[in-house]
Amino acid sequence: MINTPDVDIRQRIEQLLVNDKRTKDAVIDVAYLAGQVTLTGQVAKSDQKAAAEELARSVAGVLSVNNELRVR
Repeated sequence: MINTPDVDIRQRIEQLLVNDKRTKDAVIDVAYLAGQVTLTGQVAKSDQKAAAEELARSVAGVLSVNNELRVR
């Protein structure tokens, strides 16, 4: 499989989410296409939802984040 820039950026976001203590236990799916990130899944607290969006926005190439995470 050849990594495209979209795949690379999605993987960077996923890695940040897994490695960050605020989001590592959350169930978050990441979709990325042409600068647009969509976060879906469930988090335990609104702080986790905000942290996930912050982490996604921190990645070069991300132009916007659609945060559809649900707080359970």
